[in-house]
Amino acid sequence: MNAYLKNYADNQNNGSTIPDDPQAIIQVLLKELIKNLNVILIVGGQNSDKYAQSVSKALSIIYTLQNSLNFEKGGKIAENLFTVYEFCRQSVLETKDGDYKLKQSVELLRDIEEAWGQIPEAAPVA
Repeated sequence: MNAYLKNYADNQNNGSTIPDDPQAIIQVLLKELIKNLNVILIVGGQNSDKYAQSVSKALSIIYTLQNSLNFEKGGKIAENLFTVYEFCRQSVLETKDGDYKLKQSVELLRDIEEAWGQIPEAAPVA
């Protein structure tokens, strides 16, 4: 398992079961990222603890996703995913036009999440 994914899974385990499968971890991360971006959109105030917590979690997940990419094996797909994750990161950090970019980020991430869900599980290694 990628070191960044394992580190995130180990540090975020708050009593829930974290899968060992990197594909499943990516799917969990995408769901959590979408959830936190939606909280940022709903709360909308930077003076809220919930807002600050969601921003922190979103940025941590984005960092993990970016660092889990394998550019040698993934090629153009990895480059495109990095670009999407970077767009999401910038949308979290920007306050000007933030809602529009955050909404775009959520839509992009939902598409990626859906695509991950269509990848068949890897066959068990004997």
